[in-house]
Amino acid sequence: MATSPHPMTPLRNRQGITLFELLVAVLLLGLVSTMIYSMFDVSLRFSSKGEKRLEELAREQGLLELIGHQVNDAWHDVKARRIRATKKGDTLQLYTRFPLLYRDAGLVLAIYRYDEADHALYYTEKRDFYHADYTPDFVPDLADMRLLARFNQPLTLAYATGSDVVTVGFGDDHYQFVPRCHLEEVAVEGLI
Repeated sequence: MATSPHPMTPLRNRQGITLFELLVAVLLLGLVSTMIYSMFDVSLRFSSKGEKRLEELAREQGLLELIGHQVNDAWHDVKARRIRATKKGDTLQLYTRFPLLYRDAGLVLAIYRYDEADHALYYTEKRDFYHADYTPDFVPDLADMRLLARFNQPLTLAYATGSDVVTVGFGDDHYQFVPRCHLEEVAVEGLI
């Protein structure tokens, strides 16, 4: 049978933790906690950057899809043998059968305007596209337009009249859109 130490037994015979051992244990616990926190913090920052980049890519992809549809369904002027589009300064105008705001309108004048200072792209549509005020030089006020998206890198919009190619650029990446009415002509020219 085991005997328990008598309450009057000297302290040197009792088992316990010394102050030094306690300090070492607290120090080790602090080091392990700091390492775990550092790894957790790094993973949270990495995850946050990844989420922001995914959001940016989604905005870019959405804009590319919208412009792609609008260019594909652009109004082709048979006499001029080109689509009805213009690019003046920071504004791109495109007559299209693929409206974003007025789904039932049929043909609309889609107007994009890029504010370089804020990296913001604004958008509006005009159902009364035949109005005399909507010349190629028409630039709507930003207050009358809807904010379509903000981007972290510079955006460029371009339109080449001769080839009817609409180009969208995000930084160094450029995407070209050819209207559906020109696909056959482009294919034939590419073979010659």
